[in-house]
Amino acid sequence: MNTILEAERTMHPAPGARRLATPPLNTLVAGRCRVRIWYGGTPISDFIADHDLAERYSAAMIRRLVDVRITTTPA
Repeated sequence: MNTILEAERTMHPAPGARRLATPPLNTLVAGRCRVRIWYGGTPISDFIADHDLAERYSAAMIRRLVDVRITTTPA
């Protein structure tokens, strides 16, 4: 069983602040990951892929979606 820290971040930048694209805080180096995008308590996207692709997807969604929670967990 792989150990992973769940990366849960709600992005709420201050008005006028510049957002930086940061990858998920993920300690898993191999295997499959699940990336979920949440609107309130409802998941609006559920993406499962190999670790590298899931990291790229998560980073892209963080850049595009400001006010949603994005979580990364082992699949």
